[in-house]
Amino acid sequence: MGGWNMEFYVNNGRKIKLEQAEPDGPVSVTTWEAPDRDGNVGCESEYTITPGDFVMMLNWYRYQKRMGNTDLNF
Repeated sequence: MGGWNMEFYVNNGRKIKLEQAEPDGPVSVTTWEAPDRDGNVGCESEYTITPGDFVMMLNWYRYQKRMGNTDLNF
């Protein structure tokens, strides 16, 4: 089975890309800078989220929303 990826366009032309090579594998996160005047885009940061941490993050998000913290304010 092949991997998957997701891309999100964020503030000021930046982008976040999530990639997972195999089921239950780590998730690679890459953030890209906004394009410069010549259209070049540089990597801003790269990191990996373990499968367990990714599931915990989703559970935390769901819990916060269910408890009424709809804006995720802390």
